[in-house]
Amino acid sequence: MLGILNARRGERVWEVGAGTGWNAALMAHVVGPQNVTSVEVDAKVAGQAADHLERLAPAPG
Repeated sequence: MLGILNARRGERVWEVGAGTGWNAALMAHVVGPQNVTSVEVDAKVAGQAADHLERLAPAPG
């Protein structure tokens, strides 16, 4: 999926369905964390994804 996306540094990415946050973390490494928006409707899953993302792809300081 990420190979097909062919995202490049600086491009903005919107992900629907955050799941574990893994794809968002990978995209953050490619395009920059400030360029990734990931949404999740399940509050518990969203919280878990946020925890994972904080460790894997912290927001720029």
